[in-house]
Amino acid sequence: MSELWCSCWNCKNYIKGNTCIAFDEIPIEIAAGIHDHRTPFDGDNRILFEEKVIPRFRISLRSILNLGLILLALIKILLLKKHHIMLKARQKSFF
Repeated sequence: MSELWCSCWNCKNYIKGNTCIAFDEIPIEIAAGIHDHRTPFDGDNRILFEEKVIPRFRISLRSILNLGLILLALIKILLLKKHHIMLKARQKSFF
């Protein structure tokens, strides 16, 4: 069995393919969703399904605005630097 059609990949004990910490090979009853592995299953060594915690990031409007202001300041610095370089080039060609 190469692909799991259950919530195994959402479990923190899932490793890859058809393996997890509880089983060397995940039983078809669990993989097919016939048995809910939040309850014990023969041979699971008392290791049950535990939902994987995925960190979520909150971005506030203030953070977005601050990043925007930083980007604008950087653009302004780059433009001023470019302008300064162009002025120097003109001065050299003028004299």
